[in-house]
Amino acid sequence: MKRSREDQLLLPKDYLSRHTPEFGKAVRFILDKDPSLADIILKSDFPIYSINRKKINTLNECFVNLASGILSQQISGVAAKAIKARIVDLFKGEFPSYETLESIFKSKETEDIRKCGVSGRKLVYLESLVNYFCNESENIERLIKEGNAEEIVNELVKNVKGIGLWSAKMFLVTALQHPNVFTADDLGISRGCSNYLKTRPEVLKNIMTKRRKIKKSKIKHKNRNWTIYDEDIVEICAESFEPYRTVFMLILWRLSSTNMEAMIAAEKQFDDTKCDK
Repeated sequence: MKRSREDQLLLPKDYLSRHTPEFGKAVRFILDKDPSLADIILKSDFPIYSINRKKINTLNECFVNLASGILSQQISGVAAKAIKARIVDLFKGEFPSYETLESIFKSKETEDIRKCGVSGRKLVYLESLVNYFCNESENIERLIKEGNAEEIVNELVKNVKGIGLWSAKMFLVTALQHPNVFTADDLGISRGCSNYLKTRPEVLKNIMTKRRKIKKSKIKHKNRNWTIYDEDIVEICAESFEPYRTVFMLILWRLSSTNMEAMIAAEKQFDDTKCDK
């Protein structure tokens, strides 16, 4: 039986109670714009917004989140979590602080870290991150407390080797929980947006009337079983959900897969890899 618009806007109290108040505001806003997204939202909790999730409050916790992002680049979540666990074991149960790693990089005694599964290139990236935190700690604290999303992303990309736009934006999502982050060039977001628009031709028609400057997608795939929309179309699609594009982005990730259980498991794995100590 199809749920009415009124039913879709009424989220179960137990579901909302397991998430942060900010998530509740975002979801209510999104469902007011598009009530049909209720089922995909209620399919499972969103681990990034769990009320029980440890908040990131300190400079070193921000460092650990970024370091975890570097370690997880171009490998599976399972592999990244295993590498991080070996590093934690090496340092007696805690991921090393940037001050601890600074002395290791200065002494060039990095062999034990390499044995944890960290490649030579990622060691270079980690050293760049360590140097940034050691040299710019006051500025980083200011950015975290007062900086806007664009400023934080620009500073990270400019100052740290191995951190690009995607990694910097994921830091905003997983560490700082910025509400309005969106990555139109991400493969999963592109595919999720394609699936979203496929069942909403009236939304696509409206988007096409709003196009300003065409921004071609860089995504390519051989199996043409979904439509690749240009980045500007994906961005315009998300504009309707401002200032809560982060949660809409997470919804699009869910919509990107036909195997919802696998996608939800991947969400939990992604959050654990970035945030567990």
